[in-house]
Amino acid sequence: MYIFYPAGGMGNRMRAIDSAYRFCKEHNKSFKIYWWRYPDVDVAFTDVFQPLDTVKDTYFNWVNVFDKIRRKSILGRFVLRCLEKMHILRVLNANEYEELFKWVDAVKKGYKRDYLFHFISSFSAFDLDNMYDFQRQLFVLQDALKHKVELETVHFTEYTIGVHIRRTDNQISIEHSPLELFESRMQRELDNNAQTTFYVASDAADVKEYFKHKFGKHVLLPTGVLNNSSQEGIKQGMVELYALARTKGILGSYYSSFSTAAAMIGNIPIETVSINS
Repeated sequence: MYIFYPAGGMGNRMRAIDSAYRFCKEHNKSFKIYWWRYPDVDVAFTDVFQPLDTVKDTYFNWVNVFDKIRRKSILGRFVLRCLEKMHILRVLNANEYEELFKWVDAVKKGYKRDYLFHFISSFSAFDLDNMYDFQRQLFVLQDALKHKVELETVHFTEYTIGVHIRRTDNQISIEHSPLELFESRMQRELDNNAQTTFYVASDAADVKEYFKHKFGKHVLLPTGVLNNSSQEGIKQGMVELYALARTKGILGSYYSSFSTAAAMIGNIPIETVSINS
């Protein structure tokens, strides 16, 4: 039995669920996915998406419990090692990303015996084979959110480009995807086609206002208030993700699963705006 705990923000969780589903279906493994609710993401799976038999809500994360035992108890660490050697229990937490990649690769190649129980936490995609064959049917929005997406995209045209600019607490994204790169990239699109419009989504209100002031009528802004610390704010974030998915393509931020998840949901191209590009 494989037991998964998707971690991180909504984009991270969607990619982790997609990986878990594809991996277990491909290799005929029984599995459960537990949607871990905690203060930073205190929203039920079914508050956002249509219910799935394989996804259940929980406030409890066994991976964290096992990890704490491993770190703080010599006896507990010994017991867990014994259980692993006996192929009863295997635990991989979200910080053991390289180990998770190695484990998945070994299973695919038939090098590893199954354990009775696998407890796995992941911040993002871990089965990278066919990762762009995204299982969109897993993430069908609730009707109320679908309606909001319809309202959000009413002014989109065939020339609307999505722009996702990650700021606030994502220092890596801020450093690698500076605003001036987005500005020059958007200007290039306008130079190529004066009918281009941009749907600019960001977790920073001043960033959205800056681009509205810069490009005027060519910029469409989200209508809701984004606040990732509240349930309504998280739902608004998903409305914006699905609105981005309806554009012709996305100019996304470096180190952002949100940008990538939107492109995968919409099956549209994404260009990461980065100093590394």
